[in-house]
Amino acid sequence: MARSPIVAQTQFEGGTFLLHGPYGSGKTHLIGDMLHTEAEQGPVRLINMKGEDGFLSIKPEIITEAEGETVADLDDLNAALADAKKAGVRAIGIDGFHRLYSFVYKKVLGADRTPSIGGTRNEWGDCHKVAGDLMDMLRYYAPIVVVSSASDKSLDQLRGETHTTPNFPGQMAAGVGGRFDFVFYLESEVIGPSKIRRKLITAPVSKMVVRYRLPRPLPPSIELTDGSGGWALVVNAINQAMKGAK
Repeated sequence: MARSPIVAQTQFEGGTFLLHGPYGSGKTHLIGDMLHTEAEQGPVRLINMKGEDGFLSIKPEIITEAEGETVADLDDLNAALADAKKAGVRAIGIDGFHRLYSFVYKKVLGADRTPSIGGTRNEWGDCHKVAGDLMDMLRYYAPIVVVSSASDKSLDQLRGETHTTPNFPGQMAAGVGGRFDFVFYLESEVIGPSKIRRKLITAPVSKMVVRYRLPRPLPPSIELTDGSGGWALVVNAINQAMKGAK
């Protein structure tokens, strides 16, 4: 048996983050800014899920700094995470995390097809178990893990309401929120030639899946800088909310 005291955190020490939003909303840009910022405290890694190319929006020097790689299946992803743990990295960024289920289908079902329910086997349950276990383990690999996902419209079958959720199948669309310490939604607005306003939504509005575990509320939204510095704004907001832990 192993017993240890629970000590309340009074400043940001890490956590798992899920960023979701439309394509072009700045999810990968924020991951790149996070990696560049956290690299000041230790090595970092960027993992790109095959089929995504959002990493192209990250400055080349950050990808070099992050020792980035593309993974093509679940075994690759698990190996990359294990390597990061062994290297003692400070932070991991995973781009295109909504592609996790295509990796899981191939691993669990032996083919890239939709799971089915029939006979004595519930293939959906098998796939959700593998995907959920991996999400729960992310905090084991580094103090900070930030993943990005596209968003989708999902129907709440109990209430008959449509919600904006991370793009995961079935019950995991809304349930994925409970697997992370922070779930934020990004939105962007073109306000002029070559100028985009990006905003990180932290409070639930318009039936949107967001959540966080903090003793005090975050501001409803955080307007991100056009260049670098967005991650510092997020950490500062979290630190302000954590002052209530004393």
